[in-house]
Amino acid sequence: MWAVTTEAVTVYTGDCRRSHEVAERVLGRDFAGVLGCDCFLAYDPPPYRQQKCLGHLQRRCHAIQEEPRLAEALALSRQVAALPGGAVQLLRRRDDLPTEGYERACARLEAALDRLLPAEPAMRRRRGWSSCCASRGSLCSPSCT
Repeated sequence: MWAVTTEAVTVYTGDCRRSHEVAERVLGRDFAGVLGCDCFLAYDPPPYRQQKCLGHLQRRCHAIQEEPRLAEALALSRQVAALPGGAVQLLRRRDDLPTEGYERACARLEAALDRLLPAEPAMRRRRGWSSCCASRGSLCSPSCT
């Protein structure tokens, strides 16, 4: 069962496949919105802007911390796990901050994430992050402005 929702409508469709073809059939090739999804690789082929589920990302970070891994992977997962919380706190304070202050804080969070997640696909695969950062968008919201 697939569910596609907006603020106004929810569409359900039954399909046994978990593939990008289902998303493309329901949303269309020209979908101009933001696809909110987990880190399943089937969502990556369509050319949609994506917001990966922060809960899935945080669970992945915590799972890495529980497994015996290289110190580098453990440090990376702790740093990445802290970013969504910072973004949520910033969003809660958005109306209390001047626009310029909010935009600067968004830029700092974005820069911190960019420093943590390497651009090279081979390094992402090595670190186990390829599916969660394949189409990284904004950490704060679809648009920080």
